[in-house]
Amino acid sequence: MSRVRTADDLRRLLATAAAEAPPMHLEPDAVIAAAQARRRRTMWRAVGTLGAAAVLVTALVLGLTGPLGELRSSTEPASVPEWDTTRDFSAVVETGLSAYDGEELHGPVPALEVTRSAGAERFTVTDTTNGEQLDGAPAQGLPGSELFAGEDYAVLLIPAPRGVDGRSTEWLFDWSALGNSGVGQTARVVDDGGQTLLVHAMAAATPVPPDAVGEVVWVVDGTIGLASGEEVQQAEVESAGERLVVWRSPGSDLVGTFQDPPSPLMASHFTRYALYRSPVRGEGAEGQVSRLWSFVVLPEGAQQVRAVLDDEVGTVVPFETVPLGPETLAYRLLDGVEVAQSDTGVWDVAWRDASGEPRHLSDLARDAG
Repeated sequence: MSRVRTADDLRRLLATAAAEAPPMHLEPDAVIAAAQARRRRTMWRAVGTLGAAAVLVTALVLGLTGPLGELRSSTEPASVPEWDTTRDFSAVVETGLSAYDGEELHGPVPALEVTRSAGAERFTVTDTTNGEQLDGAPAQGLPGSELFAGEDYAVLLIPAPRGVDGRSTEWLFDWSALGNSGVGQTARVVDDGGQTLLVHAMAAATPVPPDAVGEVVWVVDGTIGLASGEEVQQAEVESAGERLVVWRSPGSDLVGTFQDPPSPLMASHFTRYALYRSPVRGEGAEGQVSRLWSFVVLPEGAQQVRAVLDDEVGTVVPFETVPLGPETLAYRLLDGVEVAQSDTGVWDVAWRDASGEPRHLSDLARDAG
């Protein structure tokens, strides 16, 4: 569950994230503003470069989550359910959110009554303090989901699979669509008669556009799913007693990670020539990271993967590999001196392809322009 923050607090949080995961070069204002439409949806993204011919690195901390349950290697996410329109649905939701008018937080957001009568095509959301109904519209790209606008806040309703937990879900949103006026979000799960509804609320001074609602990710029994219904591929890796689940959605152009609590949920726009990094759960509270995961998604059949640092001696660090859908996930848990070395230069990644030919990320990135 994410805490509500002012815009300045959010920028300080992102600045801390940048300090915890070098060399991502996360710029707080750039992260908050970064987004670009792709096909039917708008993806939340942050991209940083380490030089024209260097490996492209992307990473983005989206928010804190709670317990994720037992992490599994399944690649079949819980499907987005069809809403049963033959039954009435009614629930009162306390969002735990404060509204934001562009200058300061105020509120809290009143309790909301969410209803849908049997046979109705749409949900109704009512402010319980004054009886006024919120304006709503279908959320584009998220089947069955609806977006409602309150006074300085927005509410997204998503039909969700049984077992989803409000502490292990995130609304991946295009913050630039709000003019950077969004400062926090919460999630609640409500159930009535066996039907589960995921309720995301966001403090925002600017109305959220229904055509820029982004994506919603969740974890059910250790399996990652997306509200868009796009396919998700995932792999679980383990090293030195730590576990990491890496997931990728080719259809949504997203890649991300989950760890055991209290780690953050992480996701970013997928870049083919990227070396991703994720601090180990529970570390970095003081801005110091002693261990971090490093991983890259390579073509099927990649072998003998190693990272090479452009230092005086050409430090070489071997990576392990596991399948990630039809591709190869190469990973390593960097510890101690390896983390310190990551500050001293640019890492390239080398491997041999299925035919035994040598390949380098930097060469491929340069050829791709």
